[in-house]
Amino acid sequence: MNHTNNNWITVNSRFIKKYLSIYRPEFIYLEKVRYKPKQIIGQFNKFIYPFTYNQLFEYVTATMAIFMLGQLLYVFVALVIKYKSESAVSDISLTEYFSIIKKTRAYITKIDMKFSGIIENNNNIEIDMNLISVKRIKNMIYAKFRYEIVGGISGTLDTVILK
Repeated sequence: MNHTNNNWITVNSRFIKKYLSIYRPEFIYLEKVRYKPKQIIGQFNKFIYPFTYNQLFEYVTATMAIFMLGQLLYVFVALVIKYKSESAVSDISLTEYFSIIKKTRAYITKIDMKFSGIIENNNNIEIDMNLISVKRIKNMIYAKFRYEIVGGISGTLDTVILK
């Protein structure tokens, strides 16, 4: 991790790739990440559907947006755990979180998505995401996030992690 001005941390690519290693390497679209407590900004490469091997869509679709949001969320939660930014996850290690990911025990439970513009499917698609709230009930951790895909898609999403 490299520290930068304004309390932002530039996350190195090894960290990103480790927490996205459940994907085949050619389907990891998250390229760059900057993080500070409760906020993450990710830049993505051009999206190619995993089952087509070539670019079919000139603009970002809802399916593409959900896929990218999922990748950013995996890395965001790993950073919250690494930096102990929330007490609800303070007893989870990065090793345990990686195991949770591999066992698919981290879920998006609700997505609200509003399209207010058209986003071209090019390199450097940027998503800004903020952590709104976290609560823990027994072995379940619930979190709510607000996001904006720069250029015209925004909303909220809810997640749960089963510890």
